[in-house]
Amino acid sequence: MPAALVTPIHNRDQIENRRLLGDSTLSSSFISNSTPTKPSTDDDHANVSQVLEDIASDMIGRNAPFNTPFGTKAQVYADYTASGKSLECIERFIHDQVMPTYGNTHTTTSVTGLQTTSFREEARQIIANTVNARASTDVVIFTGQGCTSAIHKLVAVLGINKGRRRHPGLGKIQY
Repeated sequence: MPAALVTPIHNRDQIENRRLLGDSTLSSSFISNSTPTKPSTDDDHANVSQVLEDIASDMIGRNAPFNTPFGTKAQVYADYTASGKSLECIERFIHDQVMPTYGNTHTTTSVTGLQTTSFREEARQIIANTVNARASTDVVIFTGQGCTSAIHKLVAVLGINKGRRRHPGLGKIQY
């Protein structure tokens, strides 16, 4: 299916009515609602459990076998600190809907640049709505290099690292 140009999303109903993940069982249930928090019910827990099961079963490489000195074992990935495993539904969506028109976000003079810029701004709005950001006071900033880059950006913006000295014997990253 060819990707259509994205029109900006201006309200929550447009987001919730849109299936972001193609034909996957995962859908707009990931987008939080802006209603006040209410006590959870057994139905809520069942829904969360189902979503978590759907995510786990969609993980690329989940339980993939690998050889060890103790025989063939199933892969168990537990290091989600900075890098999570890819989900088939998301990778399929990107392959089918984003990559055919992917282009430079620093220009809007081409259809590919315009489309990719629209995708980025739509993602920014979805994230803002999901975390209940207020347009008048909050901003969603994409850092480009993941969680570590986001933490460095936050530390710089807050100015909490000013005046600190680097230990002369330590490099930038210690393992």
